[in-house]
Amino acid sequence: MHRGPDAVSWQYCSPFKSQAENLHALAISKRLLELRDDNNWTPQELRLGVYLHDEPLPIQLHETAFVAVIEAQGTDAQKRLWVPRCYNYEILGCYA
Repeated sequence: MHRGPDAVSWQYCSPFKSQAENLHALAISKRLLELRDDNNWTPQELRLGVYLHDEPLPIQLHETAFVAVIEAQGTDAQKRLWVPRCYNYEILGCYA
């Protein structure tokens, strides 16, 4: 059975999820970001929305771990440099 590069890349990124499940998670993530923008949510409110969702989302580690650690442990200069970029998704972070 021949599988194209799209199928291979989806399986490589999330071997336990189908392409449809990954696309659904991306759509939910996008909707949460739209709600954040439309309702002027604070970063904490967005994190709560991500946390309350039953399934893991692509933005989950970025929002709940990466950004939160920079906010809690970064110097003032680091926060000024990196936090706005994190909020605007100019950079994405996670832990491995």
